[in-house]
Amino acid sequence: RESDTETDGQRSQKASGPGQALPRVRPSLQKIPRLKIKLTRLIIVRHAESEHNLLNKIQGHADSLLSKRGQRQAKLLGRRVKKLKIDKIYSSDLGRAYSTTLEIAKHKKIKVTRDPRLREILLGDWEGMTPEEVDTLYDKGYQKWLKKPSACVIPKAPLMTWSIVLFKV
Repeated sequence: RESDTETDGQRSQKASGPGQALPRVRPSLQKIPRLKIKLTRLIIVRHAESEHNLLNKIQGHADSLLSKRGQRQAKLLGRRVKKLKIDKIYSSDLGRAYSTTLEIAKHKKIKVTRDPRLREILLGDWEGMTPEEVDTLYDKGYQKWLKKPSACVIPKAPLMTWSIVLFKV
């Protein structure tokens, strides 16, 4: 249409009388290209209960098997998400996470890609200890870590920076 390309001034000059302007016409919606955006849904799943969870032990990079309850949780998770569209599955290389994701993969017929970069934070000498043991041996270290991880120095663990903490959360 002619009015789609006219300026306000051009429309005013065509008005039928002094002070009368043609109504402003919006551009046709058909001329605006539609954007095709493919959305990605990211589903993040924590591993099911492990033997170390049962014993209230700090895990970090230390591995432990899924408990009996954890095995049931993983199977239930696999059944629960089987109707979701899942294209790829990534997992930490640790057994507790891998075992959990295998239950999802079983229903989806998808290979699980293991990646050590998806591990929990390395907690050095604290791994395998309970929070109470850490507090006793390291001057309330676990309580301090909960309040400000970047301020704690953990033997045989990298210095915590907020970028590491935010990435690993």
